[in-house]
Amino acid sequence: MQSFHEKNIGRLAEHSELARTALAKMGISCVPSDAAFYLYCDFREYLTERSFTAEYALFRKLCAEGVYLSPGKFFADPEPGWMRLVFSLDKQQLVEALSRIEKALQKIGKHPTK
Repeated sequence: MQSFHEKNIGRLAEHSELARTALAKMGISCVPSDAAFYLYCDFREYLTERSFTAEYALFRKLCAEGVYLSPGKFFADPEPGWMRLVFSLDKQQLVEALSRIEKALQKIGKHPTK
């Protein structure tokens, strides 16, 4: 049983690092997590305005590109633009998701927000 837990912890650490590195290359910062299977990421630059309506619109655009990131509002975050990315999935699925995020963000483009 310990072998399973050690492997799982190692896999999660690897996936966390993979996701953080890829997102950093896209200019997305994340809050590091020590005991979670997700990253909390800052997508505020991709909002058309600082509102939860704009956050939801960004969420829908990402969904249309085949990526599901949970908006911060779903977790009572008081500031729009933060989203959760779960990295506990299969490595190839994570790599594909990160690729889709990058393509989606290139399409969406950054917005100067107030």
